[in-house]
Amino acid sequence: MVVSRLGISITLFFKQGYTQEKKQRILTCYRRFREEFGTHLRFHRHELKGLKKYSPENITKVEEGILNQKKNQFSGWDVSDAKNLYEAPRYLMHYLDSNEADGDDDSSYLSLVLPWDYLKEQEGMARFMDW
Repeated sequence: MVVSRLGISITLFFKQGYTQEKKQRILTCYRRFREEFGTHLRFHRHELKGLKKYSPENITKVEEGILNQKKNQFSGWDVSDAKNLYEAPRYLMHYLDSNEADGDDDSSYLSLVLPWDYLKEQEGMARFMDW
């Protein structure tokens, strides 16, 4: 089992991740991630009950669950190509929102990890910079 891989990463920190507007923008990033890397993706983890299988139906339910989270209830989601939580992914998108009660004292974040060879692909650097 591989527990470490060389990759490239972007992490964006932002305020008020609990707002509907920010959650919509986060989910837009996830949709783009799935469009570009969907053939590789097979695992996800989140704070919602059930929905363990990575399937189109469960993805839709997780998105709805994130949008419908109650006030001050954290949301987070990992989507990757790993077989499970313990394997190092080559492709990963991770998000964790902040708590409304903390206001601007707390930050949410969205992180993207791609394999190092992504930069070697034709247009790889340009595509990476688009993210």
